[in-house]
Amino acid sequence: MSQMFYRYSIAVLALGTVVVVAACLRPSVPRHEATTEETPAPPNSAVVADARLKKGMAYADLREIVVAGGWKPLIDPTCEANVVGTDYRTTCKNAPESVACHICDDLPELSSCSGDAYCGMHFSRGPERLHVVAYGDFSDWNAKGDKSQFSVSEWSFAK
Repeated sequence: MSQMFYRYSIAVLALGTVVVVAACLRPSVPRHEATTEETPAPPNSAVVADARLKKGMAYADLREIVVAGGWKPLIDPTCEANVVGTDYRTTCKNAPESVACHICDDLPELSSCSGDAYCGMHFSRGPERLHVVAYGDFSDWNAKGDKSQFSVSEWSFAK
């Protein structure tokens, strides 16, 4: 009887470990998306979108293409700290007019920007992920065409 109880205890412990590990490996849920329903992407959607994306194009033009294609911004809850700095609350309290203090709300897909003007943005559509790197003045994120000072450097798709 005690041997059977021992085996049962080991099985329960192993199952609990698998559940905890699986929960830890699950990707974090974005804090906000326009919809909670995930729609499956068409089979070659990344290839179709990729044909329309061009290095050097205005970020606003890329954004328009991907949003029209059903991509949703993935919101990074650490965006403010990544863009403004870890003391962003104090910084933005002292300089509320700063574009950097509002950019994470204006550009919800923004994750971070480096000191040398490269910024990373993330989108999702169903199981697909799109990572975009843009370069320049992020306050110009919504300027289209040749007028933009915020242009696409690279992008990549993943599942």
